[in-house]
Order: sequence, then structure tokens, then C-alpha cells
Amino acid sequence: MKIIYLIILIFLSACFEKELATPAVINQELENVPDFIIGKPVINFYDSTNIKAVLSADTAKSYKKFQYTIMYHNVHIDFYQKEKNIIETFMDSDSAKIDESNNNMFAFNNVYVWSEKSKTSLKTDFLEWNEEKGMLFSDKFVRIDSPVEIIEGYGMESNQDLTNYKIFKVSGVITK
Repeated sequence: MKIIYLIILIFLSACFEKELATPAVINQELENVPDFIIGKPVINFYDSTNIKAVLSADTAKSYKKFQYTIMYHNVHIDFYQKEKNIIETFMDSDSAKIDESNNNMFAFNNVYVWSEKSKTSLKTDFLEWNEEKGMLFSDKFVRIDSPVEIIEGYGMESNQDLTNYKIFKVSGVITK
């Protein structure tokens, strides 16, 4: 009977043996740790003294080593008219990534853009905002609903107020 207990004890100790953390494993885990986490962040984008856009979310994680910030939950950005303090367009998404080297933003999942100026909306699952050019880009499926048409397709580019857009592979158009 003692032999059975000894075999069970050896078997159980072998099952619970922990993997030792090596310096390489520890360093890899530390690289993925953000430099800081912010609750309810607000990021302002300026062109000289004029505000271009204001970005907010529930949470942000900043990775200085990789020069980007990830924003999560209720991501919202307001785009302002040039040289005026009037919001012309807004965008909502589930998450976004800010490239800190050039201030470009990449929005992911349930992306919705509304332009008050053109009364046009855009829906997609991925959208890039080029901050310097003031342009929106996507290589995914998009749907644009304007006062004159509903157009769907894959890949697009547009100015940020959705007054001049182009869809690359149109899959459907409905004229209103």
C-alpha cells in the first residue's frame, strides 16, 4: 500500500512541476507592459494654434518604446473646421491605435463617421486617419450613406468631412 501512495505522490509532483521563468521570458513579458495606463484620456491635435481634432476614450495604454498608444472602449474623435472652433465631423470606434511618430490614427471595429457638413455617414471595421493630410483611408468593406446615394465596396479614401470620397471596388450603389 505504501508503494501505491509513493507512486501517486511522484505522479502528482510531476504534474505540478512549474516551468522556470528564464531571463528571455521575463524580458519578453516586460516588453509588452505599457509604460502607463490612463483612464478617460483626451488627446488634442493642433495645427499651429488651431485645434484640428480631439480624441477621447475610456482607457489608453502608452508604449513609448514602440511609439504608439492604444485606446479602448468608446473611442471618439471630433474633427474641427480649419481655423474655426466648430466640429464638422466625428468618428466613433471600439478601439484605436495612435502612431506617435506621425500622429496617424487607426480605428478598429464598429467604426462610424458622421459629417455634419455633408450630412454623410461612413461605416467600416477599419479606418486610418492621416493627420497631416486630413484624409481617411480604408482597405476593408465600407458603406457610405450620403443625401444622394448609398454606396458600398472595398477600399476607400476621403477627405475627413466626407465631401470628396472614392471607393475603389464598388459592390453596390443605390441612388436616392
